[in-house]
Amino acid sequence: MKVTIWLMGGYGNQLFQYNYGEFLRSKGYDVSYNHYLLSRNITTRMLGWTIHEQMNTSIFPNDVSNVVKGLLVPLFAKIPLLNSLVCYYKHTARRPTARNIFGYFQDFFTEVETDHYISVPAVLPNQTIVCHLRLGDTVWNRGKETNILKKFLEFEPSRINDKLVLTDQVDKVRELVPPDIKVERNSLKNDFDKMRSAEVFFASDSTLSFWAVRLGVNKLVYVPDNRLFRTSLQNLQNTPVIFY
Repeated sequence: MKVTIWLMGGYGNQLFQYNYGEFLRSKGYDVSYNHYLLSRNITTRMLGWTIHEQMNTSIFPNDVSNVVKGLLVPLFAKIPLLNSLVCYYKHTARRPTARNIFGYFQDFFTEVETDHYISVPAVLPNQTIVCHLRLGDTVWNRGKETNILKKFLEFEPSRINDKLVLTDQVDKVRELVPPDIKVERNSLKNDFDKMRSAEVFFASDSTLSFWAVRLGVNKLVYVPDNRLFRTSLQNLQNTPVIFY
């Protein structure tokens, strides 16, 4: 059966969508991806969606297409009679019958599989201590972000390591940390690889941090104590996990 996964949201969300698509491919589905909803167009304007920075990488196969399939197709997912054509993801539908699927798929890890189906270019480990601090559009996570920054600042390495904060609010974070700690916002790929390769990584309560841990080479990680992180990371191979 042919299935199209409609990519949407930031890169962390897209990795969940791609992971689900590759899971379906492993089950015999003919999977393709459409990234119409990643660009500024009439649909995303109507929905009021933020258009995030995209990362050009080999992680997505060549069948990702930017062919506009129209304004109405995403909206059809809300009409039950059309669910054979298009639907929003539900973890109870492990073998979907719709030809077009929308969703964020995060409960795939908590309800269906704890393994992932993504492979990315390797990174070499380094000796940095990195904290991902995401403040821009996660107001509801401010308490957790404050907690992880506190743990990051209190962390005493066994040897001299560079400490680095990667954030979407550089000026604001500079006011919160000592001057000897670097604060950066680089390209999406650069920041993602720095998270993946850090010796110690303090993860934000974000999907990008989640995938940095899943796809990284860290020796120690601090992660949020929520259902997604705990279910998916508590048995992370070769990497001690501390929940905060």
